[in-house]
Amino acid sequence: MKLNDDPKTESSNEPWPLLANNEKYLRIMQVTNSLFDATNFEEVSSSVTCGLHTLGLDRVRLYLPSRSTGDLTLKAQCGMSDEILGSTWKPGPEFVERHFDATTQLHFLSASEAGDVCMTEPLGGCIAECLIAPLRVGPTMLAVVVADNAKSGRPINESEISAISLFASQAAKALHVAKLLRETKRQVEQLESVRLTTIAITEQRDHDQILRTIVEQAVQLLLAKNGGIYKYFPDTRELVVTTDYRRPHHVGVTLQLNEGIAGRLVADSLAGSAERFKSVPNYTECEERASVFDDTHPYGAVLEVLLKWNGQIVGVLYIDDDAGREFTEDEERLLGLCADQVAIALANVDLLELDQEKMEGLEKLSLATGEIMTNFVAKPFAERLTEIARHVTEILNAEVCRIGLVKEEGWLSIDDRGARRRRPGWSLACALP
Repeated sequence: MKLNDDPKTESSNEPWPLLANNEKYLRIMQVTNSLFDATNFEEVSSSVTCGLHTLGLDRVRLYLPSRSTGDLTLKAQCGMSDEILGSTWKPGPEFVERHFDATTQLHFLSASEAGDVCMTEPLGGCIAECLIAPLRVGPTMLAVVVADNAKSGRPINESEISAISLFASQAAKALHVAKLLRETKRQVEQLESVRLTTIAITEQRDHDQILRTIVEQAVQLLLAKNGGIYKYFPDTRELVVTTDYRRPHHVGVTLQLNEGIAGRLVADSLAGSAERFKSVPNYTECEERASVFDDTHPYGAVLEVLLKWNGQIVGVLYIDDDAGREFTEDEERLLGLCADQVAIALANVDLLELDQEKMEGLEKLSLATGEIMTNFVAKPFAERLTEIARHVTEILNAEVCRIGLVKEEGWLSIDDRGARRRRPGWSLACALP
């Protein structure tokens, strides 16, 4: 039954009705001020329950809803034991429809209706009557408050319901403000973490350690269980796990295009899709699950993001958590920041490998030049050409090098002054003036 459906008369032997009107409003103002004096979400939650207890209710419980399952978790209480904190309430769909609707902020359940709470809320016990207040801001339900007088057995009167209704509306606003402050603080901390990680990876020269640092940051930022990286090899069109935070035995696992969420992300991108993220609440039950990840390689909720650099696909970054979690757009944005770092790191590795090859080639060229120029004039002509061909073959990792000599203008004859290696490669013809 809703508030307006159950008019009740005040009883002269109750403490709240004995207060003068100005004292009642003073008490309401005091408990309301305590809400906005709180500095964080936890303190506001505690102030809500203590405030309602101050207004005359014996037992008060505040539950927070789960975004993924719809279950309610006990966050704060007053008039009971802290041992019950963290308990779960699983109200049925009919109960939710009747008592958690968006049209009313306060429901009064009379003796005949309170049995609904006794049957669903494990902490209520057998109560004669109670109040249920879904604390909302707009369409969003921030919390659910349940209160009763089970200890004293005193009936809840109309004036108390009016005071509690007024307090509940302020409590919803206070929780909303606290939640915004908590999220803002969290975002500041996340951006600072990204900044510090960026500094750390710029100072780090170990490629594998750089990737582990970024994955660890992603796992911590999103409060997940694990994370890792697939590197994409366009020549073979395969994705290979190169880093895994808590499952190192997954390193080396290979997926083909269209296999698993990572393979689907890459394949779709190659086909022109602009989709960058994919997530599932339970990978084990997902139709896109890769066959290599069977029951011996369990995953829960998974969020994956495509890694691109200069328009080229370089891999996929993934995180996973307990099954049932549904990732938000803000969490995708955070993982996207980490993904940009991974893409840069992978691209830098490829560039470093190319630079390393160039450096090795230049080093070989320098040594070869020194050997060739040693006693260059004293060596026979054929020996000089053979030595040059040998060094060119080694530097370019070629199979054959032949040197063609121009003996007359307009004519080219080939002298077999070459070096051969039993290795597949390519041929080079050099014309010496």
